[in-house]
Amino acid sequence: MGNAQGHVLSVNVGRAREFDYEGQRTASAIWKSPVTGRVAAKGVNLEGDEQADRAVHGGPDKAVYAYAIERMDDRRFLRQFTEAGRPGTYLRIVVEGELGAGDGIEVVERPDHDLSIGDIFRIYTRDRDEAERFLSVPAMSAGWKQWADVWVRRSRGRSLQPADPGCC
Repeated sequence: MGNAQGHVLSVNVGRAREFDYEGQRTASAIWKSPVTGRVAAKGVNLEGDEQADRAVHGGPDKAVYAYAIERMDDRRFLRQFTEAGRPGTYLRIVVEGELGAGDGIEVVERPDHDLSIGDIFRIYTRDRDEAERFLSVPAMSAGWKQWADVWVRRSRGRSLQPADPGCC
């Protein structure tokens, strides 16, 4: 495509921290701080960044999280983020390199299905009866497909036995 369609304002990383949440000790790495200079993007992460719960964050399909700057410094951010239905997006690291503020953002490929990030977020948070749509998208991550498969089976009262591994 050749032309930047936006630019990186800030690259933020953070380490997992323990804290009390509703009377229980838990950990999160939601708190990220901007870095100066360039950051290595390799493997399944950015250099200096952590995720506390790798079962739901991080890994090959969730190496980098991109989100618009609006509403980020508000302590009510998480609730507003969910209610607005405008999530960011997880990105894979396809080519290792470095990332820094000011870098251009370019859409190099668009999927050939009709599910937007907003649709995925809406289905996951509110309209779970549409979860089956995830199963027909070839590029959908294994994690999302597994979640959708379990949800569909549960909602139809079927057994939660794993799907036939020879099918996919």
